[in-house]
Amino acid sequence: MLFREYYAMGEKEKETALKNIGLKIAKARTEKGLAQHELSRMLGKYRSYANNVEAGRINISYYSLLEVCETLEISLIDLLKL
Repeated sequence: MLFREYYAMGEKEKETALKNIGLKIAKARTEKGLAQHELSRMLGKYRSYANNVEAGRINISYYSLLEVCETLEISLIDLLKL
């Protein structure tokens, strides 16, 4: 999905896109054997951060997405392929 395509989406489509990213993060996290609170701690975020990202309640920034990928030792491209 291109940046401009995201902004052309309706609200429901945006919610779905955020939930899909969250599901991919959850899959990568569980493959590493981490609990949500452990990922949050490793990122230096509040305890429920990973839960909110994985549920699509947070519009995660590109920078934060890269931090998640680095913490999970996965490239952004590989994360998006999950």
